[in-house]
Amino acid sequence: MRLLFLGDFLYDYKEINNDILEISKYIKENDLITILNFEGAFRSKDPYKKMVNLFCTKESLEVLKLLNVRAVNLANNHVMDFSKKGLENLLIALDKAGIGHFGAGLNKQDSMKPFIIEQDNQQIYFYGFGWNMEECINAKGDNPGTAPLDFKEIDKIIRKREAQHLIFSFHFGYEYEKLPQPYHFKKCREIARNKRVKAIIGHHPHVVQGYDLRNNIFYSLGNFYFGTRRRLYNENFKYYPDVNLGIGVILDTRTWKSKI
Repeated sequence: MRLLFLGDFLYDYKEINNDILEISKYIKENDLITILNFEGAFRSKDPYKKMVNLFCTKESLEVLKLLNVRAVNLANNHVMDFSKKGLENLLIALDKAGIGHFGAGLNKQDSMKPFIIEQDNQQIYFYGFGWNMEECINAKGDNPGTAPLDFKEIDKIIRKREAQHLIFSFHFGYEYEKLPQPYHFKKCREIARNKRVKAIIGHHPHVVQGYDLRNNIFYSLGNFYFGTRRRLYNENFKYYPDVNLGIGVILDTRTWKSKI
């Protein structure tokens, strides 16, 4: 099995764009199973009060199917942009479409649940965590939100030895910075020392950050497909074209080797 990890995804169009069809063709020809960061909820009548509220249209689900997306990471700073109802609408739609999800929930317990792939006599657990220093609204008790990026909790998950293989998605770092935070760099390297941790996938900065191929640590994949927001990038960040770039990571679960 070969997994394809893609960066930040926001699809707010009402049609399926031709470049999606081209990418879909590549994915199918190479027999890839896709995991990506779904950056935004579905709209509700109760937007959260913040500077930027992002939403995806229902067409985004068709795009996910075309890209052979098995599951999406929801631990990010836009999944709560339309409050509890927006997240709830998204979770219901994903479940109906048969697309898995992890990293957020209607309460803390649900937000911490992994998505599990069982294939080729392997069990792979996917977890997502969001850093509240960059607008991630963490779930608390019975309140909805993202699984909190708490490295003590992550250590507990690793020590449980419940999962055969672990893959973590971290929504962390600062936007447009090319280097990870030193503390995050240190913690990722510590986590990766455990042989059951097969990859750490980072999101949020909207630019590609450094990566460690030997340990499958990718601090930020950058943008994958960021909808109409790309127009704003072009207007506001002409001096910094990196916001229009991203990388995909292919991880072979037979060898646990990755490539860009």
